[in-house]
Amino acid sequence: MDTWFYRLPKAARFVIYTAISFGVVGVVALGFTGVHTESLVRTLVQVAVIAVAVAAACTIFGERRLRRDFGSIEQFVDYSRALRTGELPARIEPDAWRGWLNRSRRQDRLLAVFACLLLVAWLLRILAHPSEASQWGIWITTSLYALLAIGSMVSWQLRRGRISRLAAAVEQRAAETPID
Repeated sequence: MDTWFYRLPKAARFVIYTAISFGVVGVVALGFTGVHTESLVRTLVQVAVIAVAVAAACTIFGERRLRRDFGSIEQFVDYSRALRTGELPARIEPDAWRGWLNRSRRQDRLLAVFACLLLVAWLLRILAHPSEASQWGIWITTSLYALLAIGSMVSWQLRRGRISRLAAAVEQRAAETPID
């Protein structure tokens, strides 16, 4: 998430998390259950309940995790801005920044795994229902899986480059800074 997101009130973040969760869980649920009029309402209610639970967890535990990992939201904002722009703040603590960069690398590996899982879901969806391959619902859900997987892979590649450049800038700054 970008820095503007954490400047929003918790209620607004909860609503955004709910909308995102509803979309993601809805695509997955409809992808595996299919679009059937008789069960659509029940499926949407189940998706809504799951989305609200996910949003509550993200709202509560997301900020706690940021405070635990970064010390404060402001430090996270500084790190996020540096990762996006490639420019370090005037004063940094190289050891803390190295730890943050390592966490970002671990998150990126998870993003790559997520992309692979989406590709597997895409293939399973096509292979599971070969007789229904001409139906529009199959093509829509499989196309969404493929687009999410491609987007995840592109995001992963871009973040890898940004993390590498920021790591080099941190090491350069650490070498320039005299030890007190």
